[in-house]
Amino acid sequence: FFFNDTATTEIYTEQIVGSVRCVQETGSRFFAFGRVFSGTIAAGMKVRIMGPNYRPGKKEDLFEKPIQRTVLMMGRTIEPIQDVPCGNTVGLVGVDQYLLKYGTISSHPDAHNIKVMKYSV
Repeated sequence: FFFNDTATTEIYTEQIVGSVRCVQETGSRFFAFGRVFSGTIAAGMKVRIMGPNYRPGKKEDLFEKPIQRTVLMMGRTIEPIQDVPCGNTVGLVGVDQYLLKYGTISSHPDAHNIKVMKYSV
């Protein structure tokens, strides 16, 4: 699997993270945390947010919204960052109201959602 930072943006979000520190540092209560599999995600970019119940060709669980902010999350620190290329993890501000936990975020109008990945520990 090769990463391509100039391709269509594809992100799989696996967790919604929230804390008091989030509010203090960015003004938002929650971040959607995920990995950028393709392309580059940037603040202000208009994307398609596909929840786990989205089916291609339907409008259920599909939202088209801009990304408010992108942040780099390292341990206890949260740093605003302009854009994030593929292969990295990212915190996204402004999509938590559309996703409960899992979801796919894409810049391509015909993109399919990534299947929900279940982890067993």
